[in-house]
Amino acid sequence: MQQSEYARLRGFLSLDDPGFGFERCLYESNPTMPCQSELIVSEYVCQIEDVLKSLDSVANRIDNNIKPMDRHLAAFIAASFDEDIHPHLKALAAPVEETATIGMLSLLAFLQWKLRISALYGLSSWVGGLLGPAINTYHSRTTRREIKKEIPRLVRKGSLPELFDLIDNADNRRTDAQGFEEAASEYAAAEYEIREIEGAGSERQSKAEKTGKQTAAVISVVLSMITASILFIIEVF
Repeated sequence: MQQSEYARLRGFLSLDDPGFGFERCLYESNPTMPCQSELIVSEYVCQIEDVLKSLDSVANRIDNNIKPMDRHLAAFIAASFDEDIHPHLKALAAPVEETATIGMLSLLAFLQWKLRISALYGLSSWVGGLLGPAINTYHSRTTRREIKKEIPRLVRKGSLPELFDLIDNADNRRTDAQGFEEAASEYAAAEYEIREIEGAGSERQSKAEKTGKQTAAVISVVLSMITASILFIIEVF
C-alpha cells in the first residue's frame, strides 16, 4: 500500500500542470491541511465546500485583475473533490490565455453546480470582469456584443454555471464557426471575382496596346512608301 501511494505521489510530482506538482503531493499526503493559496490562506479553508465561499468573501478585498485561481487552489480542489475534473484542469493548463480563462471558469462553475452552492455575487463579479479574452474568441461582433450585454444580469444572479454556459455554449460556438466559414467562403469568392475582372481588364488593355502598336507600324510603312514615291517622282520629273 505504501509503495503504491509513493508511486501515485511521484506521478503527481512529475506533472507541472495546475492541479499537480508538489502542491498536489502536499494536499494528498496531508488531507487536513488548509489551502495555502495566497488568495484564501487567511480564510483557513480545509473543506472543498468552503473554497468558493471563501473566494466570494475575499472578492472585494483583492485586485480583481488577478484570477481567482492559482496552483495551490487547483491542487487543493483536485485532492479534495471526488468528481473527475481532468478536463477542467487540462483547459486550465492551456498555453492560450483565452482557453485557460475558460478552463478556470468551467472548474469554478462545476464546483458550484456539483456542491449546490448558493449565489456567489462577489466571485461572479470577479470572474465576469476577466472574461474579455474568452468573449473575443467569437468571430461574430454581434455575438460578442450580446454576450457582454448579458454578463451583468448573470453576475447579479451569482451563477457561475450560467456564466460558463453563456461564454462557452456549444450551440453558440457551432453557429459562430459556421457563420465564420460562410463569411470566409463569400470573401474568397468575391476576391476571386475581383481578380478575374482585373485580369480581364489587363488582358483587354494588353490587346489594345498590341493593336495600337501594329496600327502604328502599318501607318509608318505606308508613310514611308508615300514619301519614297514622292521623292522618286521629283527626281524623275
